[in-house]
Amino acid sequence: MIPIILDMDPGIDDAVALSIALSNSSIDIKLLTSVAGNVSVDKTTNNLLKLTTFFHQTQIPVAKGAAAPLKKISLMLLIFMANRVCLDMIFLK
Repeated sequence: MIPIILDMDPGIDDAVALSIALSNSSIDIKLLTSVAGNVSVDKTTNNLLKLTTFFHQTQIPVAKGAAAPLKKISLMLLIFMANRVCLDMIFLK
């Protein structure tokens, strides 16, 4: 199993990514962290706690992360990285 930490701002896209990761027997999620995205870090943390309850995965620790970006990056780089991570998670077997 591959041990991972997922850092996310859980909205619809990250909820789907979390669902995929949880259903992949090759992935061992050690920690989930929430960061501010389109909403505050308090709301994303609450979303993440609701998702772990929904998926019956409350044993996975959840930590509140950054309330704002730590570093500015270009939008194109961000889109590339997000697409790459999603594709890696889908095809990781």
